Amino acid sequence: MKKALTIIMAVGLLAATLTGVSTAAGDDNDAPPKLPQYMSVTGTVLSVEEIENGFVIKIEDEHGHPATLIVNDSTAFPFESEVNVGDTVTGYYLSNLPMILIWPPQYAIHILVAGIPEGLDFNPEEQPTPVIDASGWPIYIDGELLEAPEAFQLEDGTVMVPLRAIAEALGYDVNWDNELRSVRLGVAIHLWIDNTEVHIGRMAPLHISAAPQIVNDRTYVPLDFLRNVLGAVNAFAFEGRIEIHTEGEAME
Repeated sequence: MKKALTIIMAVGLLAATLTGVSTAAGDDNDAPPKLPQYMSVTGTVLSVEEIENGFVIKIEDEHGHPATLIVNDSTAFPFESEVNVGDTVTGYYLSNLPMILIWPPQYAIHILVAGIPEGLDFNPEEQPTPVIDASGWPIYIDGELLEAPEAFQLEDGTVMVPLRAIAEALGYDVNWDNELRSVRLGVAIHLWIDNTEVHIGRMAPLHISAAPQIVNDRTYVPLDFLRNVLGAVNAFAFEGRIEIHTEGEAME
């Protein structure tokens, strides 16, 4: 008996094979090109395996290359149909998420398309972006769980992490200046609350994606601070955990 995945939500999306779907708006020719919000992977279903809170769908594209699609409770399904072995499906994943360097490639699917009715017009800009909230996710450094205050997420999706616990685990001395409301890491790195500017020695100031904040007497910084300032190889939130790597290859 074939395993089937019942698809019950109704939203629209343009199907494409291994292409980027741009959500940039406007005709400003002077603006720098934006990365597509979504990338996609298309293939024939080889198997559908039920897991906790979702499914693992193994596919093979037209060139015979395999891929694994992870479908969970946050995945949106465009049409009421079933996914069976032998069907063709297109999975859309966020382009700014890190890729796990394994083979076959594995994708966390945000939108899954199957059985698209002919003649139906789709506009990807009208589709809601599935919301993933990393608040409270455990933090791991090189695979080891870190005892630290909980992370939280800003409305724009920026993940904020506790600075002191992470910086000290990475070997930095952390000093707080109450008068200036600033933090010094080691002897060269300085940052200020509510200011995106970071000073490192005599280098030109860097700007991070969100200003440091104080929450419950703890200083929080955006996740990109760990890569761009503290030199972490990787720092990302993915599949229920926040991962910080100090060695190995950087993920795309």
